[in-house]
Amino acid sequence: MPRGLVTTGLENNRSRASLLKTLCRLISFLLEREFDFFSDDYLNSEGRKLLEKIIEIMLETNPEYGRRITTVRRKGSREEVVALLAEIGEKYQCW
Repeated sequence: MPRGLVTTGLENNRSRASLLKTLCRLISFLLEREFDFFSDDYLNSEGRKLLEKIIEIMLETNPEYGRRITTVRRKGSREEVVALLAEIGEKYQCW
């Protein structure tokens, strides 16, 4: 951070709100277009790329999900991914 620049709580709240909005958009995109991101009930390469973007934001806003995310990454099944994303989506009222 440049010297003399002071951040306020308001700026942090806006940043967090922006992250959560992006998170909700990405989750909705993946869930609405499942057929593009899953093959034989497992994430395909495009699905994994999108999930990694989602996970990056999730870990920044919810580090407590780290262990569960490890499991979802490893398995990559539709059931695991959708359950995690639905839980996060509900938590932040994405729909």
